Amino acid sequence: MLKRDGHALIYMFALILGLTLSCSSSRVRYSEESPNKIVAADTTVDSVTISQSQEIAVDSSDSSFLEYSYIDDELRYQLDLAEENYKMGFAATVDSNWLEAQFYFESALEILAGLDIDPEAPILAAEIYSRLTNEIITDYKRTLLYIATLPGESSPAAVVARYEELETMTSGDTLHNKESKLEPDTVVYDIPITWNEKVKKCIMYFQSIGREPFEIALARSGRYLPMMEKIFAEEGLPHDLVYLPLIESGFNPRAYSWAHAVGPWQFISSTGHMYGLKRSWWYDERRDFEKSTRAAARHLRDLYNKHKDWYLALLGYNAGSGNVNKLIRKNKTHDYFKMRIRNSQMRNYVPLYLAAVIIAKQPEKYGFEIEYKAPIEFDTVTVGRCLALKDIANAVACSEKDLKSLNPELLRKYTPPDRKKYTLRIPPGMHDIFWSAYPRLKSPKETSWVQHKVRKGETVSGIARKYGISQYAVIDANNLRRPYRIHIGQKLVVPVPLNKSTSYSKKKKSYKITGDYYVIRRGDTLWDLARALGTTTRELRRLNNLSRNSKIFPGQKLNIPTKNKSGKSSVKVTTYKVRRGDNLWNLAKKHGTTVSKLARINGISKYTKLKAGQVLSIPVSMSSKGVLSGSNYYVVRRGDTLSAIAKNFGVSMSALIVWNNISNPHRISPGDKLRVSAQ
Repeated sequence: MLKRDGHALIYMFALILGLTLSCSSSRVRYSEESPNKIVAADTTVDSVTISQSQEIAVDSSDSSFLEYSYIDDELRYQLDLAEENYKMGFAATVDSNWLEAQFYFESALEILAGLDIDPEAPILAAEIYSRLTNEIITDYKRTLLYIATLPGESSPAAVVARYEELETMTSGDTLHNKESKLEPDTVVYDIPITWNEKVKKCIMYFQSIGREPFEIALARSGRYLPMMEKIFAEEGLPHDLVYLPLIESGFNPRAYSWAHAVGPWQFISSTGHMYGLKRSWWYDERRDFEKSTRAAARHLRDLYNKHKDWYLALLGYNAGSGNVNKLIRKNKTHDYFKMRIRNSQMRNYVPLYLAAVIIAKQPEKYGFEIEYKAPIEFDTVTVGRCLALKDIANAVACSEKDLKSLNPELLRKYTPPDRKKYTLRIPPGMHDIFWSAYPRLKSPKETSWVQHKVRKGETVSGIARKYGISQYAVIDANNLRRPYRIHIGQKLVVPVPLNKSTSYSKKKKSYKITGDYYVIRRGDTLWDLARALGTTTRELRRLNNLSRNSKIFPGQKLNIPTKNKSGKSSVKVTTYKVRRGDNLWNLAKKHGTTVSKLARINGISKYTKLKAGQVLSIPVSMSSKGVLSGSNYYVVRRGDTLSAIAKNFGVSMSALIVWNNISNPHRISPGDKLRVSAQ
């Protein structure tokens, strides 16, 4: 949240532009000669310090440019996709479809976790990421209150959060163990086990509401426990700590948390770096089940050496040593169960872990019949060049999915080109077969680390856009630190993905206009087209009924603004005679437009009450061409998304899903016929 002070508006404006401002020394002023340009003095623009004579061209009437100009296409697509899932989840909550809502919230959070954006980075994508994540988590927690039993696909974060609402459960409630009561057992533990009401409640929770996800986690543990037990023994740690992933990740190497932690041991970025877990645009070793286990063992050992108590060490693993020290000072005790802890997650962490260990050591006693997955097995090969995982999978006769499961640290579909040697896991028994095929495996020519020399006026985000990659890839590859400053003449290493070109031209493009429309060519963007035509992307979107999420594609025809005598852009319209009972909202819905557009075209307020017989101008919608005459159906066109269609016709995405029996909302294809009305 922005501070409510005199610098708030300046800070907000600078943040949207991707500028890092120091409120005490930086200043922004408008150029008198060019009111649509901003002259920045002593200002950092995406890490490039510019002089007073340099100018940044800004279309002040186009908020979409302000919002997205510093986000590359792939990152923008992923953020849009996450937001679309969130909208569908929220729409489901309105209809009280809680399990459906949970599915979409989980999908949205999984997409955001895959982006691995630093939420504190002073750039726009981080702000969007943090805002969207917080909104999803807030609505998700509310949704969890209405779910009686958590489904198996629930994330560990959701399982823990759901328990926070059940702390009033008493041990007198129904129990689900063969003895019909919970009591201490004779199993040997090498971690102190405290048997009290809190632990009993946690056991009951895993037996009831959290049963299905816990069963899945137990079954999956069989895949990794032998390897983890060996590493913990080598590091001299108590065996029973290997069960910690039951409440951290569910033994899922690709697990994510609402605190931006990743992997089976849920390391945040800073702690992972502290224990040698490396990250780049190509890989994240926090997801590596061997390397992260070694790091977790050393981290837990350090925490125990610091606090001399395993409960406090576990609490430190969850909340950090600093918070543990604060609790000790505040409560004047080192006894975890005598501390008064306000934070519910910290208060429940150790009891949940103890309950997980108790059940995991003898699951049958507590009503769990688990079919454990077979221990993971693999061979390793060390490759000296970049290879496509698809080609490797074909060579060793396995699926690409199976190969990825053996190498969850890989974030792309290729082995890292920045590593001279990379150790890759392959299915067991395929070592010789791989090496016999290795000479024939081609390294994609486009995969490289391009060296880019910074020119005057260039920015990190601008360089990233020119190569078609994320600015985070440039930041990571060059180990840039806040405020991400680069300077003229500096040489940057740019990781270029396999499907992108490594060259670009600064030559101005020519735009051939045919009549009142323009045919999109490869490489065109709305921003470049708007500048060439002397208009704004907002105007182009308005003329063509494009939402902010809409994509343009080669061959697509776009209406372009024409000038009338008054010099204002004209819009294709038709007329409509108002009938009794009409209002702007239902007319906008009927004609595939918005209340704001109707009001603007007709020069009226969007709150105006319509009168029967009144004649209104109605904009001709490009997408209305897809509406079948005399029906309530729409034919999907290339570039359409379900959320954009729902918004265009004034209906919810949930309604579209129900009316059209859609199983996967992300898989609608050009030519599909969708019902867009309840009638």
